[in-house]
Amino acid sequence: MELIAYRSYKELDYAINFWRTKSGLGSRFYLAKERLLIEVKGASRVDYLDVKGLVAFQGGYKPKKVIVVTNERAARIEKGIHFVPWQEFLGHFGVEKS
Repeated sequence: MELIAYRSYKELDYAINFWRTKSGLGSRFYLAKERLLIEVKGASRVDYLDVKGLVAFQGGYKPKKVIVVTNERAARIEKGIHFVPWQEFLGHFGVEKS
């Protein structure tokens, strides 16, 4: 919902596509025009092995940037994937935190 609100607020013209594997490996949002792939994980620690479905999706769509929004305390990059705390992610999108 935050991505839709941000797109509307900034009057951006791009589709937000939602994708989930049949086996339920996870849900992703792909902003096609921006070639940005986003996955949301509720865990306080997400490892590269926890995003196997994301890696498979990444191989097929070749996004410019891949972000996993997490409950972790600090941002990090592992094998080209940006693991970002949700507070930092929302701050980047201009959403005020309460």
